[in-house]
Amino acid sequence: MTGQELFHALSFVDERYIAEAETAKLGARIPWVKVLSVAACLCILIAGAFALENIGYKGAESEAAPQAAPPAAPEAAPEAAPEAAPPMPEAAPEAAPEAIGEPAVNPEDIYVPTVQVFVRLEDQEYLLEEKEGMKLLNLLRDQTYDVSQICRCDVEFTVITEFGVEYGVNLKEGFVRCEQGQAFLSNEDMQKIQTILDHLSE
Repeated sequence: MTGQELFHALSFVDERYIAEAETAKLGARIPWVKVLSVAACLCILIAGAFALENIGYKGAESEAAPQAAPPAAPEAAPEAAPEAAPPMPEAAPEAAPEAIGEPAVNPEDIYVPTVQVFVRLEDQEYLLEEKEGMKLLNLLRDQTYDVSQICRCDVEFTVITEFGVEYGVNLKEGFVRCEQGQAFLSNEDMQKIQTILDHLSE
C-alpha cells in the first residue's frame, strides 16, 4: 500500500476517534512534566542549602583559626650542671722488685740503734752492742705475755733498757717475765739469747 492509498483510507475514519486519541495523549503527558519539574526544583534547593551550609561552616572555621593562639610550650627547666667527680686517689707507688741475685734481708739484722740495752748478770751490768742489744730487745718484746702464767721461779739475769723497762729471763726454765706477765721461750729463742750472752765474756 502506498502513502496516498493510506492517506485516502484514513480519510474515512470517524473524527470522534481522532479527537479522543489526541486528548488521551495530551492528558498523559501533562502529569509527568509537572512531577519532573517539581522534583528538579527540590533537588536544586536541597543541593543549594547543603552547599551554603558547608561554605558557611568552613568560613567560620577559617575566621576562628587565627584567633585561637596555640598554648605556649612550658619553658624547660635549666639542666643542673653535672657534679664534678671526686678526685681519684693517687695510686701508691709500686715497690721496686728485688734485684735478682741479691740475698734476702734477714729481719734480725734490721735494728734501730736508739735504745741502749743492759744485761744484769751476777750483780754486774753489761752494755750490749747496739746490734746485739736490739736483737735481744726485739726478741723479748715479741713474746706473748700472760699474767696467769707467772710462776715463783727466780730469774737468772735481767735485761734492762735505758728507759727502765726490765725483762727477767730464766733459760733453764725457759721463760721471760715482765710487767705484762710471763711467756715461755721456744728452744730457738733460748739459743739466740744464749748466743748473745756468750758475747758478754768476749
